Amino acid sequence: MWKNRRSAFILTEALLSLFLVTGLSIFEYQQIANFKQQETKLKAQYEDATKFRVISAKKWRDYISGP
Repeated sequence: MWKNRRSAFILTEALLSLFLVTGLSIFEYQQIANFKQQETKLKAQYEDATKFRVISAKKWRDYISGP
């Protein structure tokens, strides 16, 4: 009788550990996916801002140098 209870306890413990590891793996995967999406978005915003600065600097130089 004790062997059955011990086996059931070990099985339950193993299943809980498996669920925890699986849940943490899924959470980590989602975090990485979100990070990559955010990184892509921020790179695009940075590139847009850089282009805008270059255009603005050129227009300012044209304005101060006159026609």
